[in-house]
Amino acid sequence: MKALRAQLLDTSRQGAAHGEALAKGLNKAEAAAQATANTAKTVLNPALAAIGVTGLGTGVAVAGVVNALNSLGSSLSSLGQLGRETGMAADQLRVFQSVAGKFGVSGDASSAAAKTFSQNMRDIRRGVGETMGFLQSQNQVVAQFAIKLKGSKNNDEALKMAEEFMEQIPNAVDRGRFAEKLFGNMDLGRLGDKHLGAIRDLNAKAAEKLGPLDPKMVESAERYERSLADLRSSMSKIGTTIASELMVPAERFTSWLDDLASGKRGDVTKALRDGLQDVKRELEAINWKQAGDDAAAFLKESTALAGSLAKAFQEVAEVIHSLRSGDYAEALARADSASGPVLPGKEAGADGPLRRRLAPRLGDDEIAAQQRVDDLRKLRDASREAGNYLIGRTQQRMGLIDSPEAAQQKLDAAEAELNRLKARTPEQRQKDYEQSTERLRKSVDNLSEQLKTKQDATAQKSSLDADGLFGDARVQTASLGGARIFGGPGGTGPIPEAQRDAAREAFRKYLMKKVPGYDGGAMVPTGPGGRIPGLGDGTPRLPGVGGGSAPRGDGSGTAGSARTSQMMGYAMDQLRREGVPEDKLREAAAHLVGQATMESGLDPNKVHDGGTGYGIYGARDPKGWGNYRGARRSDMVRWLEANGYARNSAEGQMREMAHSAMSGRYPRTRSILMGGSSGNLDGDTNAITKEFESPAIINRRSDAVRNALRAGPDAAAGRLSGLPRPDGARADGDAWAAREKARKAFEAMQKGEGRLDASAGRAGVVGGTKVEANGSVNVLVQKPGPDTNVRTSASGNLFKDVVLSRGRTMASAGGS
Repeated sequence: MKALRAQLLDTSRQGAAHGEALAKGLNKAEAAAQATANTAKTVLNPALAAIGVTGLGTGVAVAGVVNALNSLGSSLSSLGQLGRETGMAADQLRVFQSVAGKFGVSGDASSAAAKTFSQNMRDIRRGVGETMGFLQSQNQVVAQFAIKLKGSKNNDEALKMAEEFMEQIPNAVDRGRFAEKLFGNMDLGRLGDKHLGAIRDLNAKAAEKLGPLDPKMVESAERYERSLADLRSSMSKIGTTIASELMVPAERFTSWLDDLASGKRGDVTKALRDGLQDVKRELEAINWKQAGDDAAAFLKESTALAGSLAKAFQEVAEVIHSLRSGDYAEALARADSASGPVLPGKEAGADGPLRRRLAPRLGDDEIAAQQRVDDLRKLRDASREAGNYLIGRTQQRMGLIDSPEAAQQKLDAAEAELNRLKARTPEQRQKDYEQSTERLRKSVDNLSEQLKTKQDATAQKSSLDADGLFGDARVQTASLGGARIFGGPGGTGPIPEAQRDAAREAFRKYLMKKVPGYDGGAMVPTGPGGRIPGLGDGTPRLPGVGGGSAPRGDGSGTAGSARTSQMMGYAMDQLRREGVPEDKLREAAAHLVGQATMESGLDPNKVHDGGTGYGIYGARDPKGWGNYRGARRSDMVRWLEANGYARNSAEGQMREMAHSAMSGRYPRTRSILMGGSSGNLDGDTNAITKEFESPAIINRRSDAVRNALRAGPDAAAGRLSGLPRPDGARADGDAWAAREKARKAFEAMQKGEGRLDASAGRAGVVGGTKVEANGSVNVLVQKPGPDTNVRTSASGNLFKDVVLSRGRTMASAGGS
């Protein structure tokens, strides 16, 4: 280290000598530069004083002039150049650019549009070109406008005519195409939408605000631009002169530094190397292991150096310790407060929202009320800010965000509640706290009972060895005493033990034949979703448990649109099965039926979105048919087929829509249907539209929801499973009677044939020629009522000759 110090002192002494010589050279260069600057100030300052600039240094003076005049000079010079290129006055171009800027068109874009318009006007005046052909190929009004445009005096007049004509084009797309043909920019079509006023008024206001523009001012600005260009050249020449004079000494100085740094000065390099070797030896002699152990011991004894990091680790460790010891409330409270207290002056963990719900303390309701006031105050401010913009006002009209008045009302109510809580006496505060904890306790107990019940239901075995029918399955709630089972007794009396054993054994054998892998034991193998394999994919193992079940369909479809009341009945019945409270069924069903009305007019045959969507609510497959996430059309069809419905069944699609909405994939929709609405029907409708339907543009659908709410349900739609359909599956009047009469007669004939075969067997008439006869008769009844039409067809070898006697349109149903 001493050697290194000696070498550095020697280097310092040598460097001082070189530095003294260098300083003398730089002093001479500085004197030359100062002389040059004084000369420049002597020449330039009088010139600057002539234009009103005094008391400034040269650099500041020039910068001030440039900053003050550059914007005006550059813009006016550009306008002058653009005016010569387009044949339009600079004043007119300035107004055009100002108005276009209000519609979001930049200055460069409007300048380019003016050039394109000038080129097109040249062709229009000559009666040729693509733009002229486009105008003449449109309707008579546009063709007449083309003639007027052709006869305009100059491009200034033609520009005004084009702007005002765009206001006569009502359709925004057509207006954009017109602007694109004439100006080369579709965005200029916005000038004719009138949402800021008539274009004539906008031009007048812009001209008044900008003031008159003297053509001499434009010429002066152009001369100023040329003078600045000359000044830049002159200053560049001065800088080059100074740089050339300083180049030689600067090169010598940098070469000296390079020699020193690259090691060409051997004496300096060797001395540094020797000194570094000494440093290396000293560092190698240090016992780093012992030093590390000492440092670790020091860190263990003190947390001063750890700071906030140690505190964070301590918080995590305490959370883990609380979890291990079973103190979950304390663990959640600490985790909830990891980011610090929400309210100033509160201890960490005293006011976290999660802790308040799981481990309430006295005064939590005031903390929650204060936070709600703060949140509503922010929402109120955001609502006021949104009212200043078109999109914000649109969202407020649609109910997506609150209006300033509604937000203020909520804030006032929250502040009143906060003041009420703060004004309570200690006794009232303690009483409210006790009531809150009691409600929490009851809620936890209720939840525990529900979980226990569900766990018991999940663990319930088929238990075919139990005493009751089918193992006394708990889900058999269909009053088995009122049915006849395997020829057993009816009514409400008990079933004899022998018949119950026989029924149990017969059902066991049936399952052994149908269910793969079942050996007759106490447990029946089940597949995904609790379904029993081999008994049909569409039949759940325990229908009705947990909601979501649906009555079996009969496979018939719907030719046209369904009635609103009919669909309300289907929706209410399915939502009831999904667990919606009884007092919320009508409103929930109206939400779904209203959405389906807006999507398809309740037509189950409707095709949407270029063939990717189908049905009453436009279920889409964005990637085509398949079994992937988001394939809603495929999911709907699979559900319909599994539950016995045709693809175009209005009832089936309505029930599937309700089932899908309540599935949990759309949490906001499910919450509203379950009764968690905001009280604002428009807002709830928009929320369901956004989440469940997710259209490109959210339109107004609340009127359709209100119409469905007024219509109410059709009583026939909410039928029980297994009952015959009252709608669409049978004809009315005489047609139905005739069909029933024919069916009964045919069944009687079949029974008679069976009895004849039995009699022949008992009489010994056997061994004769075996005769096979089969046949079927199909009767199709169309348009029941006065215009009924009946068609009959026969097939099989039983009917060799069929004679059709034509009489009245429909014979009497009671005739023989």
